[in-house]
Amino acid sequence: MPSRFTTCSITATLAFALAGCSSTALSPSSTAEPNKPNVAQVQGNTPLPPGSVIKQDKSFIIGTGDNWFGRMTLNIGRDADIAYRFFAQQYPNQGWTLVSSVRTARSLLIFTKADRSLTIEITEGNYLTPGEAILTVSPLSKPSPMGMPGGGAANITPLR
Repeated sequence: MPSRFTTCSITATLAFALAGCSSTALSPSSTAEPNKPNVAQVQGNTPLPPGSVIKQDKSFIIGTGDNWFGRMTLNIGRDADIAYRFFAQQYPNQGWTLVSSVRTARSLLIFTKADRSLTIEITEGNYLTPGEAILTVSPLSKPSPMGMPGGGAANITPLR
């Protein structure tokens, strides 16, 4: 029969091991690292699926509120279908126009809004790893005259 000391040692070791495996979702009151905005700072007109967590080590976010741009990586859990439907239904309500979408094991949604573009790539999870959504927001480029730095729009004449 194990001694009381052995039982307490095993219990403490298991408690520390489980605590090390846990993760906490960011909330508006969470303290973010410097230059790493939390959910409340970047959300603006970019709603996130319920239960999703920003993977700060895989995100690069510049700005806050409605004007942020960069790349936000989310842990969306195992059900990518819920995240896909959330983005497809909620973003048009925020003024984003769905330009294109592809729904597969690695789904893609492309939106535009005024002078910004948003690409959402959703990867399905499995029993070992959670699904992931990568949101890339960038300003839309403005066409410049041909021959100028930055390229330009080509005039296309339809064939008749």
